[in-house]
Amino acid sequence: MRSTTRDQDLDDLEQVLVGTFDNYEQVYWEETLGLPAALRHRRTTSIYRRVDLPAFGERVYYAHKWWDGDPAVAAYRNLYVIRRDPALDLPRLDLLTIPDPGRLDRALDDDSVLRTLDPAEMIRMAPECNTVWRREGDGFRVAMAGDCKLTSVSPTGEPLAMTVDTRIDAGEFSYLSYGRDAQGRILFGPTDLAPSRERRARWFDGRIVSAAGEFRVRLHDQGGCCTVDATGGPLSLRLRQIRWPTPDRAPKLALIAMQGAQKELLVDAPAGTEPDIAFAAPHSTSIGLRTARFEACFENAHPDHRGERKW
Repeated sequence: MRSTTRDQDLDDLEQVLVGTFDNYEQVYWEETLGLPAALRHRRTTSIYRRVDLPAFGERVYYAHKWWDGDPAVAAYRNLYVIRRDPALDLPRLDLLTIPDPGRLDRALDDDSVLRTLDPAEMIRMAPECNTVWRREGDGFRVAMAGDCKLTSVSPTGEPLAMTVDTRIDAGEFSYLSYGRDAQGRILFGPTDLAPSRERRARWFDGRIVSAAGEFRVRLHDQGGCCTVDATGGPLSLRLRQIRWPTPDRAPKLALIAMQGAQKELLVDAPAGTEPDIAFAAPHSTSIGLRTARFEACFENAHPDHRGERKW
């Protein structure tokens, strides 16, 4: 049972943390605009949900992350235990690493999988290497709790002085973590100190009809993608919140369909490669696209951010 004790900071932290985040827009524009490969961010999809694991604490959250838009390419599986630090009088997040994380592949479908975890088996960070959360505007600024030094992320094996400079609010998880050696060189993290900008996603249920049949899919609107059969070969559909790199163009919700030679190019697309696109206002709860080859419609049916569950 969860405690009824109220802590407004912790309640508000939960409101901005729980949900799905993806940095697809950042990754797309870094490649499209020709940012040097060494400075580009790897695509990350992150799902955070509160879980009922009283053996670990009152407020426990499961972090399930994958790389490259592919749920099969696991990134991190962690537990976050959040409480108020009495010495600092700030919310504190203790990160617990899960050994053998592959056993949690189905955790998003079956919460009971998480109940196999034992506090004694978890890998814990040193206290100074966990994070504290300070209110900033309508969100929180996240920093190391103390003077953190780690060898586990060092390419040379020497201790690195670690810094976390992260911000989260209702719309974005802007994550930055880096480590410097004794000479001040950044040996872990982005050398230009550009954060990974993971945007909050909404989940949409989709229905796609083509000559090959009817398909039911679920995508999120920060770059979710699926491929189905259609006349003329496989058809790929992407749902994304386009945020143009210049301020003169308004953001748009877009449903993009690509088949054959069509590519996901929003600028400078060669003739014959332009994708079929439908646009809607960013906060629209539905979007559709119809061509001679297929019909697709998507509806946001998961305002509670639980749409990450699979069919």
